[in-house]
Amino acid sequence: MTPATAASTPSIIASLGRNVVRFPHKPFLELELPNEKGTISYLEMWSQARRCGAQLVASGVKPGGIVLIFLPQGSVALAYFIGAMMAGFVPSFMPLPSSKQDPTRYWSAHGKLFDRISPAALIASELHLAEMEANGLASDTTKFVAANAFANFEPLDPIAAESEDTAFLQHSSGTTGLKKGVMLSHGAVLRQIEAYRERLDATPDDIVVSWLPVYHDMGLIACFAMPMVLGQTIVLLDPFHWVIRPGTLFQAIYKHRGTLCWLPNFAFDHLANLVRPHASMGLGTMRAFINCSEPCQSTSISKFLERFASLGVKPSMMGTCYAMAETVFAISQTKLDREGEHFIAVDREALQERAEIISPQPGQPTTTLVSNGTPLSGISVSVHDADGQVLPEGRVGELYVASDFLFSGYYKLPDLTAERLRGGIYRTSDRGVLVDGEVYVLGRLDDLLILNGRNFHAAEIESLVGVVDGVKPGRNAAFAVFKVDSGSNELIVACEREDPSKDDAIRANVRKIIFDALGLHPSDVHLVPPGWISKTSSGKLSRHVNAEKYALEIGGRT
Repeated sequence: MTPATAASTPSIIASLGRNVVRFPHKPFLELELPNEKGTISYLEMWSQARRCGAQLVASGVKPGGIVLIFLPQGSVALAYFIGAMMAGFVPSFMPLPSSKQDPTRYWSAHGKLFDRISPAALIASELHLAEMEANGLASDTTKFVAANAFANFEPLDPIAAESEDTAFLQHSSGTTGLKKGVMLSHGAVLRQIEAYRERLDATPDDIVVSWLPVYHDMGLIACFAMPMVLGQTIVLLDPFHWVIRPGTLFQAIYKHRGTLCWLPNFAFDHLANLVRPHASMGLGTMRAFINCSEPCQSTSISKFLERFASLGVKPSMMGTCYAMAETVFAISQTKLDREGEHFIAVDREALQERAEIISPQPGQPTTTLVSNGTPLSGISVSVHDADGQVLPEGRVGELYVASDFLFSGYYKLPDLTAERLRGGIYRTSDRGVLVDGEVYVLGRLDDLLILNGRNFHAAEIESLVGVVDGVKPGRNAAFAVFKVDSGSNELIVACEREDPSKDDAIRANVRKIIFDALGLHPSDVHLVPPGWISKTSSGKLSRHVNAEKYALEIGGRT
């Protein structure tokens, strides 16, 4: 099947086929990875993916089977993902174990996942395939496919897919347990991308620059699937390399004249704290830096703007987005080139005590909230109380979402699907509020800390602590621990620091900033060495894991 023939079918592969016909030699990938440099055109990616799909067919993978891809960020991983869809399989990117992870524990966790979903194939390097086998993950029903052997196969003719066929699984980051496979159809993905394209005024001329891992929904959709469907160019960096050398992001934007970049909130702090502005990092071509994935913090955005104004960063470049895998990606998004900040100050006591948004009186304590914009076309957001009743604007509750691009369910988890997806409405487990039609996300319901009868969001406390001198940026966690002697929950803040000689000053400053802002006394400021704080594979805090680690070290009870 030629690209032109493939383009007649309603699928992601059809969209890619159209772009191969329209601009075969346009860069699909500009690779700025430690072990891979250069350019791969749309036609070259199409040809490589067809060979990857052929290898999967030759290995005996059954049609419709789940194909898990354990490969480092790069062109080969993307080609196998596309090739699997071409061949009628259902691919899913998986994170590789990092140097900080215990490989036995890592593979054991994935063994439980394999038992549940029975993948048809695992694509990995020979080294990682050997590790899987050594850890007892070999199965008669799962094919082991060695990456990089695709060149030996004749190109596959892509199989036509129907709009509502499952295109791929996006596995959650597993913050509260075993990863969940979010089933996304070709039609849902394409409808989401069209709605998001409209909001962003995106065109094939946009150049997306990203270090985000493609196993996370922001990297997978905003920085891979959407550019592929819209005919844009992707400038791809490595996540681990970026963390160590964050300035490489700005260098890549300058080199390739990037226009769009998605970042989780912590990344804005990481860049502002570690990157020194330099002439080789001009950012004047950018249309938007979009803050997404975590609750957006006004302090992070303001610090980023101030730090990089000399490089051409302007307030109109700052966007915010509310997104999740269950809606493919974006739920709401601020309009680009919007003048002014996306912040509102609200009465802190009303928010904490009554879960209500009101304007503060002069002299009253305030909390700053960041807007995530209005819902995209084709999507609606409502706020509900604990009984499921709809709340009016200005009242805080659980966010519910309805749209024509919702996921099809969690793969092989019917009970969880029925609990969260009811009558075409998805219950997000996110706590938020609507103000003037705009969505404000306050955090996860399970990250709400009830202390002294008041409600606090862990992310707000962590944002305050993150600016304390001596605390590693983005490396602190706030959680509640039940104390038997007091008979109530008490606040614990665990913070990574480099220099133990400054512990007394750090503890004092952490306590002061929390009390000054929230009138709250932490029961313990637990200072720990670098690497102690646990995060998920997508960089989100695993607060329950950190609480368990704290309990083991201190002997407390969670």
